[in-house]
Amino acid sequence: MIEIILGAIVASISFTAGAWFKAAMYDSENWEVYRYDPKIMGYRVLTFGDRIHRGDLIVLGHQLNTLSLPIEGIPMHDMDEHR
Repeated sequence: MIEIILGAIVASISFTAGAWFKAAMYDSENWEVYRYDPKIMGYRVLTFGDRIHRGDLIVLGHQLNTLSLPIEGIPMHDMDEHR
């Protein structure tokens, strides 16, 4: 009986630690929000104080360090292998 309780406690602690580490890694990234601007026919970075309204075209972006990619480049369908 004690093994079942200990197993449940260890599983709970492991799940909580994993969820916390995942959130910490996600929050530590440099995310930017872009909104479509029809004047330039492209996306612009939203600045502090801007508002997002219904119908706005929004993209959440993240900068990649392309210096770590191979010189010949990588096809887009192989991006999951290089994370």
